[in-house]
Amino acid sequence: MPRKFKFTEEEQLRFNHFVTTDEFAEVLAIAWRYGSKRNDSFSIRSQRKWIVTRFSELVERSWSMRYCEYGGDEPYWEGAVCLNHPLVNMLVEMGWSQVTKEERSFPIGDFNEVVFVKTFILLLHDLGTIREKRKGKILVRPRLRIHGSVDVLNNIGRVLHNELNIGFKKLQSDQKVPRAKTIYFQSKTEIPKILEFAGAVESLDKFNSLDLGFKELMTV
Repeated sequence: MPRKFKFTEEEQLRFNHFVTTDEFAEVLAIAWRYGSKRNDSFSIRSQRKWIVTRFSELVERSWSMRYCEYGGDEPYWEGAVCLNHPLVNMLVEMGWSQVTKEERSFPIGDFNEVVFVKTFILLLHDLGTIREKRKGKILVRPRLRIHGSVDVLNNIGRVLHNELNIGFKKLQSDQKVPRAKTIYFQSKTEIPKILEFAGAVESLDKFNSLDLGFKELMTV
């Protein structure tokens, strides 16, 4: 049974202000990706410590973070709040649901959707390259993928178009999770704009170090 929870008057005032800030949109994105209801808590689990740390720093009355190792599973970090914390009620009102039940749609309500999209991309992107034969040579091109549900990705595409004039992309199926989708970006001009927009510094550095362009075919 969930524990009882109640803010003090000062804590409630701070929370009322918090939900109007850009930091709340960050928490929203983290919860949308990593949030899960447990027996008596709403928890954030990730192998990347900074994600759980950020959630715990921003959400008042968060429980202490912990490092978890169980059997042969990959270790992870976990942070949480009481299941009766006002944040949890607000997340549900904005459309959050357990992924086991249904696909998560884009949040509804009053929040900074630009910050939400920036954070979501930061959490759920990967950068690499693709190789294709062309004119007797190998063309190496960059590839940025952003993962999510259909509704979330469609809205990310809308925000990227409005903010950066990025062209709309057709959603592709995610090979790892059948009901999840992926947006692919392969433009050498669009990809760094998106990474800079999201504050993905490490990925931007990686992009700038990629050896792109035409390469000679290796023959034996």
